[in-house]
Amino acid sequence: MAAASQPTSLKPRRRARDYVFYTLLGLTAGLVLFYTSAGEKPRSLGGLAVFSVLSQSMQSVYPQGSLILVHHVDPATLKVGNDVTYIREDGETVTHRITAITEDIDGKGNRGFTTQGVENPSPDAKPVYAPNVIGKVVFYCPYLGHVVQLMRAHLILFIALCVGALALAELLRVALAPARPAPRRAIA
Repeated sequence: MAAASQPTSLKPRRRARDYVFYTLLGLTAGLVLFYTSAGEKPRSLGGLAVFSVLSQSMQSVYPQGSLILVHHVDPATLKVGNDVTYIREDGETVTHRITAITEDIDGKGNRGFTTQGVENPSPDAKPVYAPNVIGKVVFYCPYLGHVVQLMRAHLILFIALCVGALALAELLRVALAPARPAPRRAIA
């Protein structure tokens, strides 16, 4: 009787382990797919975009190699002190802090921002126009940007490793599963 109840007690644990595994796998795949490299048009999902910090201009806040999550916001809601990611005129994405706001930067009523990397001695040379702002930084994780860049650079290898890990996990689950007793036959 104890042997029959053991598989049912393992079932919730196995389901929880599978849930965690597939959740992490899905999040990783999402990061790889929605991660935006330098020079690419930003991709977003639900108003969120993922970037990697490539320089040291914000080192004390977001170390080089960090992964940052940027939330699309209305530029009218931005304030001095917000860290924003924007697209420069040359198409590169930059994450810097807003140090000043000009409400009518071009004489046409458009809002503009003066930005500066916290490690830079002076503000950026050119203002940032509101339409070029991608969003405000809402989260960061040190070093994860390096990992995601590596996965994107070797996407086929990453997919093969994931498939191999799934196959190995399934083989181990089957091999380590407790033996089930043979069904009893009715005596006629």
